[in-house]
Amino acid sequence: EGVPIYSVRATGAITAVAGAWTNGALVFAQTLAVGVYQVVGMRATGATMIAARLVFRGSGLRPGCIGGDTDLDDTNGYFRLGRFGVYGEFHSTVPPTVDILCNDADTTQEFILDLVKVG
Repeated sequence: EGVPIYSVRATGAITAVAGAWTNGALVFAQTLAVGVYQVVGMRATGATMIAARLVFRGSGLRPGCIGGDTDLDDTNGYFRLGRFGVYGEFHSTVPPTVDILCNDADTTQEFILDLVKVG
C-alpha cells in the first residue's frame, strides 16, 4: 500500500510586507522524530495571505501554494496529500523556511505541511 502521509501544523510570526515576498521560520506544533522528510503538500493561511512557498536549504526551487485568510480557503485540496508530487526534502534538524506573500500587513500565519518520513 501507499506510504503514510502525516499532516503537521506549523505557525509563523512573520511581519509581512504588503505585495512583497517575506521569509521567516516555521515553528512546528509538535517535535518531529529525527530523520529525513519529504513535503508532499501544503496549506497556508493568514489574515491577508495570497500565497506561500517553502525554501529548502540547498535548493533553488521554491514550491508553494495559494494562500487563504481562513481554513475554509482550502483550494479543494489541490496542494495537499501528494497531488503535486514532492515539494522538497529536509532533515528534521534543518526544516525549510517559508516565504509569504500578503496584500497587507500580516504578523500571524498558520501552515499545514503534509510529510512522508523517508529516512
